Amino acid sequence: MKDKQIVGFLFIAFTLCYYISFSQSLTGIEISKDPKIKYSVTTLLTDTVNNVLYAAGFYGENRKEYKYFVSKFDGDKWTELATPLYGNIISLCMYKGELYALEYLKDDLPHHSAGKLPRPLDSEKRMIKWSGSKWLDIECKCKANFNCMTVYKGVLYAGGDIPEFNGKEQSVLTWDGQSWNSTDAATENNLVYSMVVFK
Repeated sequence: MKDKQIVGFLFIAFTLCYYISFSQSLTGIEISKDPKIKYSVTTLLTDTVNNVLYAAGFYGENRKEYKYFVSKFDGDKWTELATPLYGNIISLCMYKGELYALEYLKDDLPHHSAGKLPRPLDSEKRMIKWSGSKWLDIECKCKANFNCMTVYKGVLYAGGDIPEFNGKEQSVLTWDGQSWNSTDAATENNLVYSMVVFK
């Protein structure tokens, strides 16, 4: 029964993203009134403290000129935040009341309309934080390609491909709001694609 519930949840999540992508609306609330603008949502996040839904992805009239976005829905209207720093958002997370995101910097992604900043050379997937008015780069002095995030006991965990941190291979690092720290956790292939807190 639990397996069926999990499968059902994943199907609902996929359906939501598909529905937004093609109809540009969620439960009848329009993201865009322009039928030429096509939205593709890559990740969703609910902020249960402030009762806000976040959606991230990219949109545009054609595949050559997509714009990356993060928008929030308060129950009445969508408000778009500033354009992400470098690329497409693949994950969102709330930590200590602040919005964190993981950006995918792959060169073969559609054109980034705000790409005025120099592209970092050390990572393809980086962490950024929303300050309330702009996105801030959370620098990690290592070649870390983060795929996922979760919060556990007041600490933000970021998992991915981390060839070296403090002289060791890592799969997961922690962020306490000020600095990165090692967990000494490494998988066989040194890769983590998803994390969730259980009990």
